[in-house]
Amino acid sequence: MGRCSSIQQENMNSITALSYMQAASNLERIADHASRIAEISSKNECTLNTEIAEELSKLGPIIVELLEESVSCILQTDPDKANKIIDKAIDIRRRSEEMANPANLRNGEKMLVGLVVASSIERMLDYITNLGELAINLFIANIETEAYQRSLSS
Repeated sequence: MGRCSSIQQENMNSITALSYMQAASNLERIADHASRIAEISSKNECTLNTEIAEELSKLGPIIVELLEESVSCILQTDPDKANKIIDKAIDIRRRSEEMANPANLRNGEKMLVGLVVASSIERMLDYITNLGELAINLFIANIETEAYQRSLSS
């Protein structure tokens, strides 16, 4: 019985390790998109219209908070919190899509900048959603492992 339990624990460690690797990959992609937004902001002489600039300044802290919550959620394997994060990401995505609306972007250069920024925000939110889904999957794996271990001890 000790060996089976050890094997199951090794599997759980493998599942956790794989989940953390996937999370790290998503975090790296989020950082790439954040870097892209920063680069565009610093290099581009084109300024966005006031409404879009204000919306971006509001979204920044919200996305950072959501990102921090999603990492915490994976570490705590909290499916309820993960579902809330996914719902928030969907809501924020709707807001970011409005920034890419051509009616809000007057000239070609502003349109290009707005589309690139909105696209990067949308991808970041996709990766945050992935982190929430990883937390849910990790939670389910923990439940299945515990059920398996109980069946071995019965």
